[in-house]
Parts: sequence; C-alpha cells; structure tokens
Amino acid sequence: MKRIRLMLWGMCMVLALSACASNENADKNTPDGQKEQEQVINKSEKKMIRLNVFIQVDEKNRAELVAAAKELVAASQKDSGCISYDLFESATRPDVLMICETWKDDESLSAHSQAPHFTRLVPKIESLGTMKTERFEF
Repeated sequence: MKRIRLMLWGMCMVLALSACASNENADKNTPDGQKEQEQVINKSEKKMIRLNVFIQVDEKNRAELVAAAKELVAASQKDSGCISYDLFESATRPDVLMICETWKDDESLSAHSQAPHFTRLVPKIESLGTMKTERFEF
C-alpha cells in the first residue's frame, strides 16, 4: 500500500508542478522589460490545496463507485479554482482507487464542497467504499 501511495503521490506531484509552471509563466516580464503588475496578496494566506483521497472498495461495489467517482471528477474539473482533479486506479490492487485534487485556495475548495455534485456524489461514494483523505498546502 505504501508503494502504491508513493507512486500515486508522484503522479499527482507531476500534475501540480505542471500547473505551477503555467502559473509562473503568467508572471514573466512584459516586452518593455517591466514586471507585470500583480495584485497585492499575502502569499502565505493564499496557499494551493492538494487532497489525496484514497478509497478502498469491495469488488461488488467497484463498478458503481467508479461510475460515481468519474461523474464527480468530470463535474469538479469545471469548478472555479480547480487546478486538477483526477481519478487513479491502482495497477496492483483492484480494491484501491485515489482521487487527486488540487485547488487554487481554501475558498475554492470550500465552494466545491458545497456544490450540488459534491453533496450528491460524495455521500454515495462513502456508502460504497472507505475513504481516507490526506491534505497538503503549498
């Protein structure tokens, strides 16, 4: 399980790093050599949020859970502040899945957790499997 977590965590970090790289490009110098104006934001208050949601599911519930998780992913990717949101399946354990999500900030994550697709689908997923969430700020 630890090996799977590390492998999945590594895949999620690649996604986050590519999202961060695209954000860095928005902060480049303008053609006249001056730095673009940035909003004055205390960056220590505006941290991106990464959630790794591990799901263990019995074979009898797997197909229904995967369908609900895919629906959740598709809807969540459209939420404001969503940087990435994906479902991963373990290559070695059919009973283990992971949803890896990255959010612009806490406000975006909070809005997502109140969205109709979230309030409908997460309880369904919880009823079909066991969830464990890891949260990281960066």
